Amino acid sequence: MARLDQLARAEAQKTGLLNTTVDRRNTRKLAVLVRRYGWPAPALVGKSAARAAWLLAQHADLDPLLQQSFLDAMRHSQRSTPDEITKRSIGLLRRRIAYMRLHYDWYSPRPPKGRSCMFR
Repeated sequence: MARLDQLARAEAQKTGLLNTTVDRRNTRKLAVLVRRYGWPAPALVGKSAARAAWLLAQHADLDPLLQQSFLDAMRHSQRSTPDEITKRSIGLLRRRIAYMRLHYDWYSPRPPKGRSCMFR
């Protein structure tokens, strides 16, 4: 899933448009996994898979409520296993959610001001 995410973003760099199909599909799949097993901590899935889950949560901008639920799941996981998920990862996702709430008009197909691509 993360590989497709990165390929979509590489294509968006070239064209200036992000194919949101990949993001929507990845967000749905991650939501199913998180509901079933909780946040994928490194001890459970390995460091690379945990990082991939975080990356997909970062790019779940098209579903802000679900993105917030990913943040909540990360926080819950951090409380139960504090060494597993860094505060920095939680902070970055929290900051992205706050930025998108302030700077993106969810009813407009245009990217935020000053951005050449919808999401980076």
